Amino acid sequence: MDLPVDKLRILRSYDNDKKWKLINDQQQQVSKQVTPPAKYLEKLSYFLDKKMLKKALKNKEIQSDETSTSVLRHIEISLRTNSVDWVFEFLNTPNLGLRKLVDYMRTLLADCASVPSTSSGFTGVPQPTSSGNNSIHDSPSHNSSSDVSAANSSAFSNSFDATVNFLKKGPLTISKGKVTKSTGEAEDDIHICMMCLRAIMNNKQGFQQVFSDTEAIYCIVRSHLHQNLRTKTLVIQMLSSICMVQGGQELVSDAFDRFEKDFREPRRFATLMQFIRHPPEFHVEFLSSAVQFFDYFVNNVDDPNFRVHLQYEMTQLGLDKYIEQMGDCESDELQERMINYANSAIDVAQLLEDSSHKSDLLEERENLNLRLSQANERVQEVEAKWITDKAALDRRLLDLVMERERMEKEHVEQKGTWTKTMHEKDRVAREDRKRLEQKINELEAIQKTMQDSAITWSPRRELTRVRIRRLIAKQLTKLVR
Repeated sequence: MDLPVDKLRILRSYDNDKKWKLINDQQQQVSKQVTPPAKYLEKLSYFLDKKMLKKALKNKEIQSDETSTSVLRHIEISLRTNSVDWVFEFLNTPNLGLRKLVDYMRTLLADCASVPSTSSGFTGVPQPTSSGNNSIHDSPSHNSSSDVSAANSSAFSNSFDATVNFLKKGPLTISKGKVTKSTGEAEDDIHICMMCLRAIMNNKQGFQQVFSDTEAIYCIVRSHLHQNLRTKTLVIQMLSSICMVQGGQELVSDAFDRFEKDFREPRRFATLMQFIRHPPEFHVEFLSSAVQFFDYFVNNVDDPNFRVHLQYEMTQLGLDKYIEQMGDCESDELQERMINYANSAIDVAQLLEDSSHKSDLLEERENLNLRLSQANERVQEVEAKWITDKAALDRRLLDLVMERERMEKEHVEQKGTWTKTMHEKDRVAREDRKRLEQKINELEAIQKTMQDSAITWSPRRELTRVRIRRLIAKQLTKLVR
């Protein structure tokens, strides 16, 4: 219902029955206001036939102030603003809106190609050959490839200004010698047709229909001849979106191949590249969209060989030189698009250099593999030796640990024995010392007694004293030990 925030809060406070009633009322009101797609398409079909247009004007089916441009404008607005159901009704049977819109564009573009120029200096536009379905005549000029290519290249470079004026401002000529005032300007009609196609492509089903319609894609490609840079930008952006879908690049490529043949370009994309290099004014959006289109067209390809082929085609067109010349452009958007294109390019020279070094690299790889194999063998030998040595060291360590435990156990046992022995010897020594001290005391007492008794000296007694002293000294020495 597209309500503002304040009204949305109020609506949420209602119960479900009241909400449903409001929705039904709104749908009924919208259905009364919306014009069905069939009405617009019927009006659009009148502008393709002079008699039908006169009859429609007479029967007031088309107002006197109503033009093809206004009808297309209503279609474009409806495609953008109406519900999805309206878009589906426009696209599906029985309306087939896309097919009728493409048919109108084909007629419009074909008639524009036949409009005589009134601008000064216009010498003629390369005319597309037609045979009812806008295909190429089987004329000798198209069957001789080499001569025609050289002649077309010269003619194309000399008449680019005429190609720029391919779409002249002014009403579309429906019949010879007469211009209907109800018919809008061709330039405006084509621009609005592109806007209609963009609105259709914003819908999934609509995009699929455009994607599967080669005539629709070719009409988009032909429309890049439009003088208005906004229209060119719109066309390029639509082609870019098609290229981004799988299989879309081939469709766009086929359309430009057909354009090259129909308009006798010296090479594909020559017209578009001329517009890029010589725009009537500096239009950043157009230039950045064009560079982005070439980026998508070249790089949305899986086969690298085909990518290189397309990349070389762009180089031959002068796109690489143009990007180099625009390197100091102040537009960040254009700079970014050009950088993206340059970064996505395949460096063929580097690939060739890598290919030339491939044999050397392969030989070096073989040598390295051999050295690696030998190194692996040495590593395996070292690992085997290390495992063996480690096992031996582990066994030796285990033996040493067991030996240490045994020695510690023996040491503990010997220490206990030694301690017990020392205690016993200490006890014996103390007893001996005590006994000797007693004897010494006894001997000293005897000596003192002998001294006090003043006994007369005799050799026998002196010998006895000496023996006593020796005995005492011997006992003292033994005690000290």
